[in-house]
Amino acid sequence: MHFSGPSAVFTALLTLVAFPALIEATSTELFGDIQNPGEFESLSLTRERQQHLCHREVPTVFFQTEKDSVERGNGSTIFFHRIEICCAGYRRDQYSGDCVPDCSETSPDNCRNGFCRSPGNCECFEEFVRNEHGACIHTCPIACQNGRCYLNGTCACHPGFVLDQDTRQFCRPQCSQTCGTHEECVATGQCDCSPGYRRTPDLGCQPVCAPDCGFGKCVAPNQCECFAGFIKRPNRNVCEAECYLNCENGFCESIYKCHCREGYRYDLNTTSCLPQCVDNCGQGNGVCIAPGVCRCFGGYEAHGTGCRPKYPAANTVTV
Repeated sequence: MHFSGPSAVFTALLTLVAFPALIEATSTELFGDIQNPGEFESLSLTRERQQHLCHREVPTVFFQTEKDSVERGNGSTIFFHRIEICCAGYRRDQYSGDCVPDCSETSPDNCRNGFCRSPGNCECFEEFVRNEHGACIHTCPIACQNGRCYLNGTCACHPGFVLDQDTRQFCRPQCSQTCGTHEECVATGQCDCSPGYRRTPDLGCQPVCAPDCGFGKCVAPNQCECFAGFIKRPNRNVCEAECYLNCENGFCESIYKCHCREGYRYDLNTTSCLPQCVDNCGQGNGVCIAPGVCRCFGGYEAHGTGCRPKYPAANTVTV
């Protein structure tokens, strides 16, 4: 792939801070059109490389690098660039550049010591086992989590821990009391909210959805259930009214109105919510790529919360 525009380093930063949905696409090979098959590459191999590859439109303003050089997009309008990203459930492999299954939501180390067979499906290598957090850990005779290995390959738990009933290959913390709803035993005698939940003063452990559900209720980690009369758009986990607006970083209140999340403002050209910065990055001397974060144009440098012109270093005289 290739990309005509700002540097790949900047585009990778953009995807991380401005549009979280693009976070998996931090490779320098992210952007650009699909190349034609190489001279020695078969069509079937090309199709395999393009598997799980999706497209997305990003506001052109993020690609501007010079103050007086306005970018024109190659998307549905001149205000958007069309880029390639990995489809939901897949991530860009830093070595091959291909889109491979992503297990980061079910495995804290993204299936290290295992093979991610499909999105969220981590299969541990031989002599490893998935622990209560989804990580692939060593088994006896190498190691036993929260215990020690005997010569016969069995695992004996330390005081305050109990052998996992399903695998019998690692030890879990033991709590004398029964943990509450959406809680688990996280340390000896200590219950806390399960991953994907947080404690509230009145309702105990409640699921967390990021971003928030809009006109809906968070019923499980990152799962929204919409109120009557509201819907989810394809590939978006937010409940909103039907409307023609893009409303990125927000949600539609009605067919003509976009509600922007905190730190964003509505932009008429893109019909999306763009990040806000103090004093517009110094009276337009840079691009606001995330709430309160400026990327300065060429010839300008960061100063406080904005950008100011670079001044040449004073000439020094050596005697």
